[in-house]
Amino acid sequence: MRDYGYGVFLFLGLIAGLAVGLSIGQPSAGTVIGLGAGGLLALGLQLSRRR
Repeated sequence: MRDYGYGVFLFLGLIAGLAVGLSIGQPSAGTVIGLGAGGLLALGLQLSRRR
């Protein structure tokens, strides 16, 4: 199985979510939402690559 580096979206989601969370005063919620968004983006890219 090849690794296409989609895990980087988890890190980007973490940083973006933390930044948004800090700006609205809810850093933990922003981090969780950012990780979820990064994970969904990475999953979507992996599934689209298989077709």
